[in-house]
Amino acid sequence: MDDTQGFIRVKELAKYLGIGVSTCWIKSKHEKEFPKPRKISSRITVWNKAEVDLWVRRNDHVAESDDVID
Repeated sequence: MDDTQGFIRVKELAKYLGIGVSTCWIKSKHEKEFPKPRKISSRITVWNKAEVDLWVRRNDHVAESDDVID
């Protein structure tokens, strides 16, 4: 993950959080505490890496309770 710009795209975000891309979008729209994306062009949306890191620190228990069902 490239930290030089401080922003990450949805595929990187999903990989970083260990969740699916569609789950990132759902969380962005429906969870008040989840970092909000920023649209930087008509086809590119990014998340602020520092905001994501803060959310992870505050919600470290989430990954443990969000088990994937096969």
